[in-house]
Amino acid sequence: MKYSYSRLQCFENCPLSFRFRYIDKLEVEAFETIEAFMGSRVHEALEKFYIDRNHGKIASIEELIVGYNDLWKRYLTPDIVVNKEGLTPEHYRIVGEKCLIDYYNRYKPFAIGKTLSTEVMVNIDLLGDGEHQFIGYIDRLDAVNDGVYEIHDYKTSQHLPTQDQKDRDQQLALYEIGIRQMWDDIKEVDLIWHYLVFDKEIRSKRTSQHLEDLKQEFLNVIKRIEEAEAKDDYPAIESGLCSWCAYQEHCKLKKHQVKTKQLPLNKYMTEEGVVLANKYSELKAKEKEFTDWFEGEYNQLAEALIAYAKKEGVEFIYGTDKRVRVAIKEALKFPAAETPERQKLEEILKKDGFWEDVSTLNIRGLEKKIQEHEFPSQLEKILKKYATTEETTRLTLSKIKEND
Repeated sequence: MKYSYSRLQCFENCPLSFRFRYIDKLEVEAFETIEAFMGSRVHEALEKFYIDRNHGKIASIEELIVGYNDLWKRYLTPDIVVNKEGLTPEHYRIVGEKCLIDYYNRYKPFAIGKTLSTEVMVNIDLLGDGEHQFIGYIDRLDAVNDGVYEIHDYKTSQHLPTQDQKDRDQQLALYEIGIRQMWDDIKEVDLIWHYLVFDKEIRSKRTSQHLEDLKQEFLNVIKRIEEAEAKDDYPAIESGLCSWCAYQEHCKLKKHQVKTKQLPLNKYMTEEGVVLANKYSELKAKEKEFTDWFEGEYNQLAEALIAYAKKEGVEFIYGTDKRVRVAIKEALKFPAAETPERQKLEEILKKDGFWEDVSTLNIRGLEKKIQEHEFPSQLEKILKKYATTEETTRLTLSKIKEND
């Protein structure tokens, strides 16, 4: 399998979506959002601008905008999906136009650097052994000085990440690995993101150690993909990305919602699943109401019993056929977990050799570490011998979010 950053990211976001897209190759009704449409037109306008620049022509800002609007008119169709209420394609066209105007004014007269290529296809041999091949596309690749290269990425997102987030970004760093395999004269590489909506440029660099660590991170994801394939186990992960997923009607988390949304109100209210979910919700609400009442009554009664026992100097309080024992004693209370005091306490026990006597195995932590392959492979195999696999079920109730 030839990998790409988007393929690995798809698996990280939702393994089930990865299966539908890359393994089962489900055919779904294709649609394009207005956000993606606007981003494509901005990218195309900038691509043409830099191709013309390489041929000695620096287009005027007016020519850039005319070209963008021509692309917009040529490709805009009624099928483009606008999800945000109250907005139209024209609102997005204006945003894209402003992105290009701000970009032009920031970088004119475009005298720095030589554009080597736009929409560059990069083949990456992760370990140099031909076993883990990646493919990617760079928006623009520039050479600035002798041995200094720049990888440019245009973003039309309405979200502006922090410097720290981009310093940890994996995609352009992966492409750096690729271009370093293409040429021997590379001394340094600048990773540059243009957040066009905000007229903001974010730059970052990677050390050789960063790139080696990144290779290992990708190998870990590939290993998880291979294990998922071997076990045919692709769990669904619910997130904000679900609203944009093309496979909702096939997904066990969303298919019932998709099915019932299409029903008229009278059929919706009598649909079996809706009836069961509503009944369950009602029972859980009654359970909470009773639990709150019970805890209030219990705590009030317990306080009265303790006060009576102290006042009368008794330990047993007798009723008609049962008695209540009120055992009052002092107990030690140690610092809570994750506090500095708790840490000092644990250090003392470890130093004096008593830690093994009082510590217990954190089963959930152990399970998580095994699932994420944090142990050496040989130790992981040994630990798995002590585990069994069983089917578990749990009912939970949550509110439906507005964007669901």
